[in-house]
Amino acid sequence: MTRNLDGVPLRSLTHKNAYPLLRHNAQREKHPAAGTRLTRQTLRTYGVAVGLTLGLVILGTGLLIVVVLSTSPVPEVTVAEPPPTEAPLASVGTVVIEWSENERAASAVFVDREKEPVPSFGPVEIELPPGTHVVEMVRRGFHPVEQTVRVAADERICLRPQWVPLVPVPEPPRYRPERVATLANDAVRAETAFDDWLQDFEAAQRKAAAEDKDVLLLFDGSDWCGWSKRLTAEVFAQPSFDELIGEKYVPVFVDFPRSSAARASVEDPSRNARLKNDFQVDGYPTVVLTDAVGAPLGRIGGYVPGGVDAFVARLESCREVKRQSGELRRRIERSREPAEKAATVRAPERFREDQNLLPFDDCQQGGGEHGR
Repeated sequence: MTRNLDGVPLRSLTHKNAYPLLRHNAQREKHPAAGTRLTRQTLRTYGVAVGLTLGLVILGTGLLIVVVLSTSPVPEVTVAEPPPTEAPLASVGTVVIEWSENERAASAVFVDREKEPVPSFGPVEIELPPGTHVVEMVRRGFHPVEQTVRVAADERICLRPQWVPLVPVPEPPRYRPERVATLANDAVRAETAFDDWLQDFEAAQRKAAAEDKDVLLLFDGSDWCGWSKRLTAEVFAQPSFDELIGEKYVPVFVDFPRSSAARASVEDPSRNARLKNDFQVDGYPTVVLTDAVGAPLGRIGGYVPGGVDAFVARLESCREVKRQSGELRRRIERSREPAEKAATVRAPERFREDQNLLPFDDCQQGGGEHGR
């Protein structure tokens, strides 16, 4: 059986249905895309559905990510801090010790009791912070040299140690009982030299007035001043000294020790300080002579070489002031005329000015060595 393009048997075609069928075939041949219009709409619908589905999937995925991120802990972010910058070094001062290289063997330097290295070659320079420091230089065979320096920032201070050699013992190093006994006796005499001396100046004045004597005050640094120790050993600790001054002076010991044992023997430190201020003492040892009422006759400042005899001679020269002052006083008492009396009233003061006693200088020029 023959069929047309639409699958309709040709036998079944009549005049009633043949025309619409032919018309339909003609339109399909004229417009071939009209047969596929239903298929494109379906695809468009499918595309819209797929697009919506993908959109919903993407939206849901985004919401899920947001929920997960909001519920998960946020890691801490550590910001690295920049390394601290080093503070600039404070300015320091420099102490330069003039010390030849051949003198540095068996030597040392201590700054504020701390040992500092001493180079074998080159300059000896020590950097110190600003302030006051105690520099002690030690060398074998010589006395230590100690100096107090005040260092400022960026300042260079030069020290020149004056080395004093240790006095060698003239005798060979062997045991001699008689020498040991002599040294022991000297040490005992030095320690007990001032046991019989008064420490109260007013009590000494009363005793001097009762016995018609003068007062001898010794301002001393008994346990630390080298010149004081030397003068004590050579003069005050000698038995002959007590014999020579016993008839003329009442001795007073005004001590300024540093060790606790020696300070315990001082009766009244504040009284000693007042006496030092009143008599303008600025070094040790210093001997001051006064009469019984406290008027100064003179003073001997520092160490006096020559032993007992040389020291007593200095005392006698100071006592000459008292003798001449008494002479002037008697002249005033004998003066009868007003003009003569007025002229002699100023004589003792002029005499004291001539003897440098008003500013209380030494009764003789050329005082000895002081320890301060």
